[in-house]
Amino acid sequence: GKEAYLALCRQGADYAEFRGHLRESHEYTRRCKTVKCKEADKKSVAIYREILMREPSLEDQDAYSVLLARSGLDEDEMRQILTRSAEYRDLCVREEGDPRLGCKEALRVARQTFNEVMEREPDARGLVVYARELSLNFTSVERIEEDLRSSAEFRDRVSLKKKGGVMVERVK
Repeated sequence: GKEAYLALCRQGADYAEFRGHLRESHEYTRRCKTVKCKEADKKSVAIYREILMREPSLEDQDAYSVLLARSGLDEDEMRQILTRSAEYRDLCVREEGDPRLGCKEALRVARQTFNEVMEREPDARGLVVYARELSLNFTSVERIEEDLRSSAEFRDRVSLKKKGGVMVERVK
């Protein structure tokens, strides 16, 4: 309770540390069924990625998770709240003649680029990072391709393909 909170303050704990301790407390687990809260956390993160193409801050994740888990907010209502935000308008809404990609197009282009270069689906976090940068015009498809081709995963995959080809020829 209060003494543990004061001890954390004296130790210079940050928000994430307070959050972790609070989520382990008896009061939290009693008030919020663990499964329901964990599911709400996952949903709030997924909706943030879908709508704003970024991870929520811990504070935003906590706020929306509580609303989803205990206050009757449903996923569609959360989507509506986020799509009415100034951040969404700045990121996703385009006037005619604006050369920047809207969110849906940026997600499509980022996914396609990733699939073509890496020959697999991107993970959710990587997809939204690239899509957000495209939508804000901070990067280009060419730069994303360069970034992916310079990754350790790409180099390892190319190396394995080369070794695999040599092995196949030896077997023949």
